[in-house]
Amino acid sequence: MSYLSISALEGLKQYDYKRSARTSFDKFFNSLLWEPLSKLYPNWLAPNLLTLFGTFTVLMVLGYALTYTSLDLTVKPPNHIWVLATIGMLIYEIIDNTDGKLARRLGLSSPLGHLFDSGLNSIFNTSAVALLTSQCLGMKNSYETIVLLMILQTPFYFAAWEELHVGGHRIQVSNLGVSEMAMILKSACLFSVCFRYDFWYAEIIYGIKMKEFFVSIFVLIYIWVLPACIANVILEKKNASPLKEFFPIIQIIIGVLLLYNTAAYQSYSLIIILNICAALGLVSSNMIVCSCTKKGFEWLRSDSTLFLLYSLLTFVIQIEDFWVHVGFGVALWFILLHYLVSVVLEISRHLGIPILRVTRQKHY
Repeated sequence: MSYLSISALEGLKQYDYKRSARTSFDKFFNSLLWEPLSKLYPNWLAPNLLTLFGTFTVLMVLGYALTYTSLDLTVKPPNHIWVLATIGMLIYEIIDNTDGKLARRLGLSSPLGHLFDSGLNSIFNTSAVALLTSQCLGMKNSYETIVLLMILQTPFYFAAWEELHVGGHRIQVSNLGVSEMAMILKSACLFSVCFRYDFWYAEIIYGIKMKEFFVSIFVLIYIWVLPACIANVILEKKNASPLKEFFPIIQIIIGVLLLYNTAAYQSYSLIIILNICAALGLVSSNMIVCSCTKKGFEWLRSDSTLFLLYSLLTFVIQIEDFWVHVGFGVALWFILLHYLVSVVLEISRHLGIPILRVTRQKHY
């Protein structure tokens, strides 16, 4: 089964990666850390292998942290998890900021590398960081965990959507970008190291707790950034027709709201959250592929519709059978991983670019 047409694969050869301008924070760390660190990597190290190592690092830390909690996420992990979470996220950020520099140094920059990096970020890395942060801040299975997950994972969809219609990969608005948000997340975990959970449950004003205030910061950033992305596309296209491509995300958001208000979520929060991550990963990775190939995005989708149906049935008839939710999740993750691996292999074969080793072939 082939996911990409010949025309889509040929379109990759014309893909030109253009990122938005760096923020002041980014420029400072780029000259101080990212550039010097990227020069330390050996020439035999494949950039995609480095990217994969960053993903494995943050997933291993998350997996270790989850062994100390429960399916409903109400058991607090031990204190040393906060330190490991901070270290894991730091390693991931270092790699995320230097793998592309290594690729350019070796002359291996390609659409495959961009898809590999963005795909792993949108599916695994952001969801892992969201879960780690929520556990470090004692959010358990509260609405704050769900909101943080959605806010960290969905921007990849919108950034790819904007790139599809306008060109250019947005990583910031004004002087605020991805690096600043990553620093806020790591700082929050360090606060937990110093002040423990009590800090995040302290009330600020009108009964608002610190953990709620923390999430509200990301909500405000999200509300500020998304309109800029939408306005850029509408002004470029001179109409609002691209907005119909938000339909899959809207379906998933509705599904998440339904699932949150079920007994199944209260009992199996971790399983439900992983199912949400898979649904978001499917639509986001597909949008990223479309943005690189300039292939039209199919906004009426079976995967997001299936997720909404699953959420609706769970809400209406209160499906509480553990294995139903596990089975749905396994099916969803299988579809996602099959899509991701198949697309990467198709692109690798078409462009003649090895995935995890260094060659001196001509790259696009």
